[in-house]
Amino acid sequence: MSILKLKNRIELFDYLVRNTLTGTPIQFARKLGMSKSSLYLFIEELAAMNIPVVYNKERKNYEYSKKGKLVFGFQSLNHR
Repeated sequence: MSILKLKNRIELFDYLVRNTLTGTPIQFARKLGMSKSSLYLFIEELAAMNIPVVYNKERKNYEYSKKGKLVFGFQSLNHR
């Protein structure tokens, strides 16, 4: 997968989670253009990076267990 495609997928993932638009694992996987098993692997990788995404069985939706958002990009370090 290209870096640009991965960046777009991460940004879509974050948007859907923060706006409670994920739905069930099957629905979420379809929205991201992947299989359910690929979604689970993707979420495992995010969890390994300490991204607090969890599935809320009551709401049938993915959410972050802490307030925040994913950021993908370059951060400048100002040196004086």
